[in-house]
Amino acid sequence: MSMVIGKKVQTIAVLLLVASFIVVAQPLVFSVYRWGFVLLIAATIFQIAAGNLKPHAEGRDVIRALGITVGALVLLSSLSIVLVPYLVRMGQGG
Repeated sequence: MSMVIGKKVQTIAVLLLVASFIVVAQPLVFSVYRWGFVLLIAATIFQIAAGNLKPHAEGRDVIRALGITVGALVLLSSLSIVLVPYLVRMGQGG
């Protein structure tokens, strides 16, 4: 038996984003700001995956969406790291 958790996951993603905005906006403690920024990045990635879920998605659908999202981000980041030196050389005319 699998649980339908898509709507709950979407709600959690939005709440994490709101919490991270609040923590980043506070001007008092820099270390809290830093953790808030890390939370903002993680919550954004989580929101990308959760935003593509149907409200009646099951647990395995959530895991699959997170895996695809993280995999795509890793692939695009790796490709960017590899391509940037070549593109810079092309831009410099050499």
